[in-house]
Amino acid sequence: MKLLAAPAFLIGLFISFSSALAGILELDNPAWEEVPGTADPLVDEQFSGSAYVDVNSLVDNGEILTFDMVGSAGDYVRMEVDCNTSEFRALRLGFFESQTRAEYREVNDPWQVASEGSYQGAVVSFVCSFSE
Repeated sequence: MKLLAAPAFLIGLFISFSSALAGILELDNPAWEEVPGTADPLVDEQFSGSAYVDVNSLVDNGEILTFDMVGSAGDYVRMEVDCNTSEFRALRLGFFESQTRAEYREVNDPWQVASEGSYQGAVVSFVCSFSE
């Protein structure tokens, strides 16, 4: 009887996560570039790997840059960055099915300030270098 409870729980968890997904993104000709300074575990212990930005996805909306990235855990993130204030926020979170396809859910994360020398600071600096 206990053996059936665990699979039922896992199936319920999978259904809950799947139903929370808002969409599927097909990335058109992504050009992934590693963000310098994100692979160093001394930068931020919370993140265990490099971040990669699809430089072909960068959209400059005046003061705000929007882009797609692969987070340190290999997850999909659509971010916004305000280069004037060094603030950032996530717009979408999800996972990759392949190198060009991601499932995601929309999020409304609050703006946060990226500290200099942090993982997020490295991402903000890298992305903002494209708007100069």
